[in-house]
This record gives sequence, structure tokens and C-alpha cells, in this order.
Amino acid sequence: IEGRAGAPVPVGVAAAGLVNPATGLAFTANLCATGHPFPADIDAACGRHVTYVNDCRALTLSEAIFGAGRGLSPVAGLILGTGIGGGLAVEGRLIPGPAMVGGEFGHFAAPAPLVAAHGLPVVRCGCGRMGCTETLIAGPGMT
Repeated sequence: IEGRAGAPVPVGVAAAGLVNPATGLAFTANLCATGHPFPADIDAACGRHVTYVNDCRALTLSEAIFGAGRGLSPVAGLILGTGIGGGLAVEGRLIPGPAMVGGEFGHFAAPAPLVAAHGLPVVRCGCGRMGCTETLIAGPGMT
């Protein structure tokens, strides 16, 4: 690509998980990167800086700028897959939330009355907590 562009081009990776901005360490329920400097490892492997963004937030931002949400604000994204995630973009910018976990919709506790009423299991989530909504309605929980 750079050969065709004639100059260095920016590189980005969108993948599951979060990165602690203070430590650079990853936290992810669905990749084996928790506690590792995932973005720094990618930089080292590529020999340059690579922008790392949560995949669900990247999708939300791309829809807000180029897709179905173009020209609208706010734009919310919700992704159901191996986990549950999403994002919120206001005026073309992602809202990280006060703890930098904006869009982690799958890691709210499942409502206890519904769990009890339907006899649903309370299991440990990949994030380490018990009873996250993700454990019931993401792909692995549905199967």
C-alpha cells in the first residue's frame, strides 16, 4: 500500500478489548491479551506506531462518519457476537465514558428478577465478573 501511496500511511487495528491509558495494558474478555501491552506489541511487530481502537467503537465511529449515521448525532452502535459491545459517537467523536469503558454494554449485570424468573444460569464472564449480560445473550451464551 505504501508503495502505491508513495509515502508512509497510517495503520490502525480494531480488535476486542480495552487498553488502560495509564499503563498501556490490555483488558479483554474475548482475547488472550489481558495484562499484556497489546498495542505496544503490535507497534513493535510493525516497526511503527499503530492506532489501536476497540472493534465495536471503531464500527460505531465509521458509521457516524461514513455510514448510516453520517450527518446525525448522536450515533449509537451495538454489536452482538462473541461478546456484546458498542459505542456512542457525538458529532463524529467517540464518547469514552468517565472510566474509559464507554460501549461495554455486555458487562452490566443481568437483571436479577429476570434471571430468577426464567431460571437462567449465573456464570463467570470472560471479564472475571459473575452474571454479566454478555454471558447470556452473546454468541457463546446463546449456544
